[in-house]
This record gives sequence, structure tokens and C-alpha cells, in this order.
Amino acid sequence: MRISAYYHLPYTQGSLEFVDVDSLNDTKLYIDPRAIKDLDTDWAKECVALMQNFFSVVIREIQASHHHKALGLLRNLSEPNETRLGLSEHRARGRAVGEILSEDIWDALTNSEAARTGLLEDLEDTALLIEGIGYDLISDMTTNIIRSQLIKFTEEMVEKYGNIGTRQGVYVGPIWDRHQEKWITRLNTVPFISPVGPLLLVPKSIVRRNKMTFYHGAYLSHYILPRLQSDELQANSPLVEVLKSGKRRVTKVSLRKKHHLIAEDNSEEPELRSGKSLNLEITLDHPEILDDYRESKQRSLPVLNHEEMSVATETPLPDWDKLLQDVLDVPPGRPDASRYHLAVEALFTALFYPALDFMKHEFPVHQGRKRIDITYTNLARSGFFDWVNRVVNAPAHVVYVECKNYRKDVGHPELDQIRGRFTNHSSNLGLMVFRSTSDKGLIEQGCRDTALAGHGFIIALDDNDLRALVEERKANPDGIEFQLIRQKYDALV
Repeated sequence: MRISAYYHLPYTQGSLEFVDVDSLNDTKLYIDPRAIKDLDTDWAKECVALMQNFFSVVIREIQASHHHKALGLLRNLSEPNETRLGLSEHRARGRAVGEILSEDIWDALTNSEAARTGLLEDLEDTALLIEGIGYDLISDMTTNIIRSQLIKFTEEMVEKYGNIGTRQGVYVGPIWDRHQEKWITRLNTVPFISPVGPLLLVPKSIVRRNKMTFYHGAYLSHYILPRLQSDELQANSPLVEVLKSGKRRVTKVSLRKKHHLIAEDNSEEPELRSGKSLNLEITLDHPEILDDYRESKQRSLPVLNHEEMSVATETPLPDWDKLLQDVLDVPPGRPDASRYHLAVEALFTALFYPALDFMKHEFPVHQGRKRIDITYTNLARSGFFDWVNRVVNAPAHVVYVECKNYRKDVGHPELDQIRGRFTNHSSNLGLMVFRSTSDKGLIEQGCRDTALAGHGFIIALDDNDLRALVEERKANPDGIEFQLIRQKYDALV
């Protein structure tokens, strides 16, 4: 049973910020540490600080030959059953470091020149260069290291949804304290589902399927082998072939054979080496290759879309008609303002995903003096929200949403309110959602005046606009172009 059903939440996966995992069994998704670095939020920044601190402490102890301390740090990585993510086929059991694997990792790091020379900088680097460390293990290690932040995220979801029950005094697992640089023990108030135990919710924007951003095979094929091809050509080695056109080339197949990644034809198969060992050998001589790879991966793999998340969690795709109708069925007026707010939130969370995610509602700004109805972190890689964030000379790292369930017309006071939310360093883009108006042209002129005065960009959306946005998404389920919003934006400038 999925968490949404277990706790009787009135939302499906599309409108939830967290992965709607099975309450007892593992869902085959993995936390990608590079995806966390993509999030421009305080929550993610603390996660990154925890990961970098833990990894640097382990490497520091290994380099200082304090192997007992390093092994002790690794042994405290417990089995992360609490997220219900991973590889287990039956009840969630986790597959984390534990007693045996901690020694394997310690042994791999201790015997690796990558650790001794300082080549490794981040946890995900180990996926490229260290034997025995794959995406599943990195996900498990990440879960352990950021456990305190996952607890914090879960607490926020419990507070938001209300129906999610909790148990006091629960030991979830050891907590990494980056200030003391040690593991600590702490009891928490978190959801608890028998017989598995504690439950920690995970933001859906940080999970991936099957592989992660840092993948040793891609590093080998697209960075290591091309460097070796260049070296062979420069040396005019026996691997160089001359084509009829006169062009000289060295094939990757011939390089894989030379370096014993694949067997020679018609010969007894030699003891083959792994791609990671070749990655490490060449990277030690040419660390700039790894720098280039890291730079190319400044942004993680794309966030899973609705279809991918639906397949992974075995949950239905968003019901666009129902989400829209839930908004339209709310009577205009102050008594139903909260209901309208929640209905818009459910619609927009599904509608704009995966371009916008990591939603916060009633988000405080300006040192808590003001509150924004809804904010989204901009994760777009294409479409309008990517374009407006990268190309336009105005930041849109987050997108603000204000909901106005008025019977009367909205006007300049409401535009001034959302304009006052903008900050130069985070965003100058907001959506004002309202029911209807007797003079829509007047509202749109007010939005243009705001933009022309350099005070930010406000997109005004009434009920009819929401209908159009839903029809656009239904016609193109994977599309995040949002042509209607682009047209309204263009009309401002």
C-alpha cells in the first residue's frame, strides 16, 4: 500500500512533493547526490555540506593512516530501511554499508591512489574510480549521511498534510553532526509503520532510476577512451588505422582490447580488468580529465517525469480533469480561500512538474515579515521556465504563486503585493491566480507596467487560463513548454 493510501491523503503522486513509496516494500529508486546539488534551497545546501564534510573526514583519516577512525566512521552507516528505496524484492530490508561492506569500502579507499593523492573530492567520484561502489551503494551512503535533513523534510510533510501519524522517541539511525565531525544518537518523532519500522519521506526531485549522474561507463567511453585515442594518434602507434580517405583513426574497440577490457578475438580470454581500474589509472596521470567531467555534470540527470515516476512507484498518472475541476468547484470568497489555495497547489504541483518542484506553501520572506502562498524551485532543463531562468536578464531560481479567491476584481493592490515578494538574488517571476475579472485587459496592463518599471514579471491567470494550461498539458503530456505562459510573458516585454 502506498503512503498516500496508508495515511488517507487526498493526493496522488503527481501532486505530492515526496516519493509515494510502498509502506512496506522497497521502491526501485535511488537518491542521487548530484541531484541534491542542483537544488537551490537551504535544505539542499545543508545536505551538500553534510556529504562533503563526512567524505572529507573519512579521506582525511585515511590519508593520515588513522585507519581505525576511518573504519569506525564507515561502520556507523546503518541499513537505511526508513526510506523504502532500494533493491530489495520483498519487505524493505535495505542494502547499506553494514559491517562487511564498510570494511570493503575502507579497504578500497585505503588501497586506492585516488584517495591517497586527494583525487577524490566528492562521494559521487567513487562511482567512477573505486571498485565495488555503485549507484545503489552511493544512494545508501547518501541516505545515511543526510538522515537529519530527511527527518526535517519528513517533519515538514507531517505538518503540512496532517493525516500522517507519528510516533515519539523513535531511533531512526545514527545522525552525522558535521560541526562535531562525528555520529550522534538522537530520538525523533517520525512516522512508524509496523513491522518495518520508521518512515522517512524523500523529495521526488532527488531520486533517479537505474543509474546516477556520475556513471563510470560514460566516463570511460566519453572521456578516458577519447584521451587514449588522441595519445595513440599522436604516437602513431600500431593501433592507428588509415582509411581510404587518408583519415587516421583509432577505434575504441582496439583500445578496449589493448587495455584488456575485452578479450582478443580467437584467443584464450585473459583476466579482464574493469573499466574503473582504467579510469583510475588514466585519471591519476591526467586529473584534468576528471575536472572536465565534473564540469560537464554541473547539472544532474533530468528529474523523473510523471510517466517515469508512475512506473517506478506503480501509481496512476495525474488526473488532469479532476485536478482542474477541484479548483473550479471552489466557491469564490474568503470563507473558501484555504480550500482554493490547496486546490491550486495540487494542480500546479502536477502541472508544472518536473520543471518546477520542491514546493513550499506559506513560505516566509523578508525575514518573516511577509508570506508567499506557494513557492517552487525552478529545475527546468527545457521549455519556458528554463529559458526565462537562463536567457532572460532576470533571475527565476524560484517561482512565486499567489492565490486570490476573490469575488471582486483583483487590481493594483494585489499586483503590488506579489511585486513586493520579488528579490533580485532569487527571483523576479511570479504567478497570480484569481477567479475572474470584469476587465482582464486592465490586469494585464498592470502586469506590463510592473515589468516595464523593472519591478518584475507577473503572469496573471484566471479560471479560463487554467483550463487552457490543462488542455495544453493533456495534448502534450511530456511537454513543459507552457506556450500560454510564454505568450503572456512576451506580452509584458
